[in-house]
Amino acid sequence: MAASKHWIALLFAVIFTILLPKIVYAGSTWHVASSDALNSISANRDKNLDILAEQMTNLTLSHNSATTARRASTANSALTTLLISTTTIISSVVPEPSAVGQPITVTFMVTAMQATPTGVVTVTVEGEATSCNGPLTNGIGSCVLVFQNEGSFSLIASFGGDDIHQPSSGSALHIVRQFKAYLPVIYTLPFLVTGQVTHNGKSVAGVQLFLAPTPSTNDDELSTTTDSEGKYYFWVVDNEIVNRNPLWQVTFRNPTRNSDFLDFWETFHLQASEPTPKILTIPTFDLGALQLASPKANARKDMPIDFTWKKRKTPGINETYQVWFVDNNGRIASGAVWPYPTEKETMDCIRYNGQIDLENGDWFVEVRTDVGLGHSFNRRLTIGKTLTCPSSSGFMLQK
Repeated sequence: MAASKHWIALLFAVIFTILLPKIVYAGSTWHVASSDALNSISANRDKNLDILAEQMTNLTLSHNSATTARRASTANSALTTLLISTTTIISSVVPEPSAVGQPITVTFMVTAMQATPTGVVTVTVEGEATSCNGPLTNGIGSCVLVFQNEGSFSLIASFGGDDIHQPSSGSALHIVRQFKAYLPVIYTLPFLVTGQVTHNGKSVAGVQLFLAPTPSTNDDELSTTTDSEGKYYFWVVDNEIVNRNPLWQVTFRNPTRNSDFLDFWETFHLQASEPTPKILTIPTFDLGALQLASPKANARKDMPIDFTWKKRKTPGINETYQVWFVDNNGRIASGAVWPYPTEKETMDCIRYNGQIDLENGDWFVEVRTDVGLGHSFNRRLTIGKTLTCPSSSGFMLQK
């Protein structure tokens, strides 16, 4: 305030220079000034006025800057409160583990209670310079990393937020191994078993699958889940298993009992090709359900009995269906094999040797393709009146 009064006084002094050449203001007292003092004031007035203007401008800018920063901070805080919270996870890292120099695909997912998050997710590696990023499509995305060193690494997927969603991040652990040759034993590079599954013709993520060699023990079984494209990767690094070159089988067991899927599926046993590293690619197979229609659950039926089902929406190559009946002791009877799109079989009579318990059993329909076989969920059925087929004994249902 004192500085402002000083410059106002200076302005009055300039006016007095014109109107009253002998009077100026100095401090708090008016004085009669000499000609040299008046000339000095006149000569420096433009400079002094410029300095005053600059000081006032700086004061205004400083004030506005502080106000703007304070208001921006308040606005950002309010905006963050209004934005929808998100959750970011790394859903898969393929392959796991990986080899030094081998590209890996990191798949991530960003979810929110409202609206689907959009934008880009960046994947970084704690303590490492390597990173990658990828766009979100329907909340899912992926990118590729390459490690030049072996070890255990923490991957961090960071979503920066969008116009309506808050940022979030998630992490996962990934192992990188260095595969080297030692004498006299040659360490085999990882053996890869890969393929893809679909559900009613569309790729499906998050499906748990199992891989086991034949012959095998329970310790040999591996598990993995499909990525966003329905692809799966099993990396076998046990030399004892790989070098004996066994047959391999991929299995789906429907652990959640989801009725939209088959109850069970397994590929036929396949053997790997000879190149090193060995790679076995399993043909694509569909897990779409085979729905039973009749008889209804817990029904009691007399022969002849009509078994009906709803064919699968996406059949495999050379798909066929076959009705099976299994009693409580695991003894089975099977019907004829029918090509797609058959949806019915009639059981007129049964050939059996009297050991199968028709009073207590389940029926289901098996599906076979060129890739493997699976079956529907079981349905309880009690067979009342039976008709025995002529000729030889057995468990085969006779159409």
